[in-house]
Amino acid sequence: MPNLPTNLKHAFIALVFMLSGMNAFSCDACGCAMTGAYNGIYPQFSRNLLGFRYGNTEFTHPNTPLNYNGESRVYKDYFQRFEAWGRFYPSDKVQLFAFVPYQVHRREEENRTTEIRGVGDITILANYALVNTGDSLDRKFNHTLLLGGGFTLPTGKYQERDEGQQMLPAQFQIGTGAYSLSTQLNYTIRHKGFGLNTELSYTFRDVNERSYRFGESANMAISGFYWIKKDGMAILPNLGWSYEEYHPDLEYGQRKAETGGNMQFLNLGVDLNYKRLFLRGFVQNPLSQNLPEAQPRSGLRWNASISYIF
Repeated sequence: MPNLPTNLKHAFIALVFMLSGMNAFSCDACGCAMTGAYNGIYPQFSRNLLGFRYGNTEFTHPNTPLNYNGESRVYKDYFQRFEAWGRFYPSDKVQLFAFVPYQVHRREEENRTTEIRGVGDITILANYALVNTGDSLDRKFNHTLLLGGGFTLPTGKYQERDEGQQMLPAQFQIGTGAYSLSTQLNYTIRHKGFGLNTELSYTFRDVNERSYRFGESANMAISGFYWIKKDGMAILPNLGWSYEEYHPDLEYGQRKAETGGNMQFLNLGVDLNYKRLFLRGFVQNPLSQNLPEAQPRSGLRWNASISYIF
């Protein structure tokens, strides 16, 4: 979605609404906490899942006057996310998701290294199946259309300080200190072994007690896959593209400088489903990063997960 006119960007956001869901640190920008909303295709639609996944990314800070902590230049931020999650079915057409993250954030500066860790913000989501012919054997094309949304709880720490007792920037914190609401849409179409999956989501965030409000965000991902069945296994190599747009943050009701922007990624992954076991791995390589000058730039993201189907 490079260089889209403003009216088209607004139309995209509207579509998601209708269908889904000087202590200067440049990490107050949107870049540092970006983890994306790329989820992909989950197996055996009508079955419960319990799983664990791990995500890793790093951000490089440009050399600008805003990328200093006092006299200490900020070089890189590293983010690790360990997440327990589950998918449950209270009824045939409703699926519930719960995500409980544990996060480790490390910042490398010229004069110090800072690391914080802890339980992050817990997320609860629900999807409703408007269409589901994914398991049908007598159709030429199989479709699954899920519409849903959810909320995130402010369970993570968000007022951590470095060794000099300087407050760490909002985007480097483990939590946000505020509730958020999201809407989402997931559509999959498959013909024989070939398929296409599309995800749309939009997130609204409340203000925390420090009068800081993270900007609303929109995410879109499209991926093609090929379903291979062999020796009782299902293997899905997939290739796709994702786009993330972040509105500027607000502090005391005023726009926070050096926040907001958008990014595009090339996504490459493979899924493996064998009996009750589901494995997934994917990487996201940045294609473009349209960010304010002082924002840190994202490096390669990668994610691996294992889930049990029951």
